[in-house]
Amino acid sequence: ERYFVWQEDGSNALPADNGHAEGAVTGTTDLFTKLEFDPWADALGESLSEHGIAWALSSVQYEEDTGFYHYEWVWEVA
Repeated sequence: ERYFVWQEDGSNALPADNGHAEGAVTGTTDLFTKLEFDPWADALGESLSEHGIAWALSSVQYEEDTGFYHYEWVWEVA
């Protein structure tokens, strides 16, 4: 049993010449899984990297009340 949840939660902009030279969207992706060492966790990081997305695994937690392992990634897309 697995669930992915993602959200955009902000943006970053590089100002230049009274405007924006470049921008990026920031967000998080969460994986909830019953597998302690779920291969989808590694696969998500690899996929983000293959698509040139900057990311970091920010936390891994076991939620005792549900029995799910909760992985959380933060990412930024230009």
